[in-house]
Amino acid sequence: LAHQGRQPAVATAAADPSDCSGVRGEALSGVLLPPMDPDEPAWLSFVISRYLDEEWVEQPVHSEIGETVGRLYEESRTNGDDDLIAVLAALSYGLKDMWSTAGFGEAFEGPVDVANRAAEFLMLRLGREVWSYGQSNSDVQKKMLQRVDEYEKAHRALRDAVQAE
Repeated sequence: LAHQGRQPAVATAAADPSDCSGVRGEALSGVLLPPMDPDEPAWLSFVISRYLDEEWVEQPVHSEIGETVGRLYEESRTNGDDDLIAVLAALSYGLKDMWSTAGFGEAFEGPVDVANRAAEFLMLRLGREVWSYGQSNSDVQKKMLQRVDEYEKAHRALRDAVQAE
């Protein structure tokens, strides 16, 4: 579920990625994340594993990577990291440190790629647009937003089922 202070995760109108005037302040000060929702680590775990499964081919290692991303994210936020860059660094270094020993090498993306995707999903959840895919950016962003919506719907259905009991 979206945090009270969050904007809904909807795509905004297309912007020119070469025009940085509208985001210069953020580039200098960073993106501060709102307080972490209790479900946020599970949400991030879900969207990362779904992203990897859909982008490549379903593999058991994807859910393990997703769980690890969720755990590292929770550790980072619990330790006081609210700046997205600090969270991204914690995810990148945490994944890199364990990638081989955890058996994640069979995935088609590496630790830094996965950490970057996590940061993009966090920005999308805040209602921000991400610019990493060039010409196909809007198509990729639409797919990423569908993954976010998929989790939100599943979470709502589970919450409603528990409340109905």
